[in-house]
Amino acid sequence: MKRIAVLFALPIEAKPFLKHITDLRMDLESQTRYTGFIDGKAISVRVSGIGRERAGRAAQLCLDKDNPSAILAAGFAGGLLAQLTPGSISVSQSLFCFDRAGEHIYRSDKRLLEHAGTLRDLGSVHFGPTITADKIIASPQEKKALFSSKEYVSVDMESAAIADVAENGDVPFIAIRSITDAVDDLLPIPIIQNMDPDGRINLKGLAGAFIRQPALVVDAYRMMSKARLASANLALFLKSFIEKLSFE
Repeated sequence: MKRIAVLFALPIEAKPFLKHITDLRMDLESQTRYTGFIDGKAISVRVSGIGRERAGRAAQLCLDKDNPSAILAAGFAGGLLAQLTPGSISVSQSLFCFDRAGEHIYRSDKRLLEHAGTLRDLGSVHFGPTITADKIIASPQEKKALFSSKEYVSVDMESAAIADVAENGDVPFIAIRSITDAVDDLLPIPIIQNMDPDGRINLKGLAGAFIRQPALVVDAYRMMSKARLASANLALFLKSFIEKLSFE
C-alpha cells in the first residue's frame, strides 16, 4: 500500500495533525510511527527528534518501510521574512543547507508545489527558499543575517535532510512548516537549553532557570502559546493539502 508520509521532529508538532487521521494506529515497537487515513488516503507519520541526523534516519526508515507516494517535511520553523508571524505557513520552493562539503540545494516537487499554491486562501501562506540550519537560530540578529544572505523565507533544522533522502529515493517531496517565532522574536535560550532532542523538558533544570530568571515564566507561556497556534494551523493546512491531493 502506498502512503503519504509526513515527518515531524517533535510530538507537539504532530499532535494536532494526528487528530485529523481516522483509524489512527501507533507502532507499539517504535512509538514514533503512526498510520491511518485522511479522506481515504493512507498516511504514515513519523516523529524523528530534532536535527538533520535524526530526520535523515526517520526519512530513510520511511523510504524503506512505508512505501511512500510522497514525503512531506512538516513542523515548526523560524520566520525570516517580515510578513511571517506565528501561525503563518511557510512552503519551501527550494531548500538550502551547508556542511563541510559546501552548499546543498534541493527543490520541492513541482506538482506538489502547484497543489500547495491552490491553498493560499487558507490564511497567511508564503512560498520561497528556506534554509536548514544545524542549530536553533534564536536571535533577531541571526535571523536577519540569514535573510540578508539569500532572502530565505524561514529556517528549520530538518527539512534538507529529509529532502536528500527523498531525492535519492526518487520520491516526490515538499516541505510545509508553520512559524513559531517571527524574525524580531528572541527565543528564550534557557528554556531551549532544558529541552532534549526528543522535546522532553528537564523540569529540574527549568525550575532552576525560573528561580534565577522569573521573567522566563512569561516567556515560556508565550512560547507554548505560539507553538500551539503554529501546530494547529499546520494541521489544518496539511489536512486540506492531503484531502485535495490526487496522484492521477
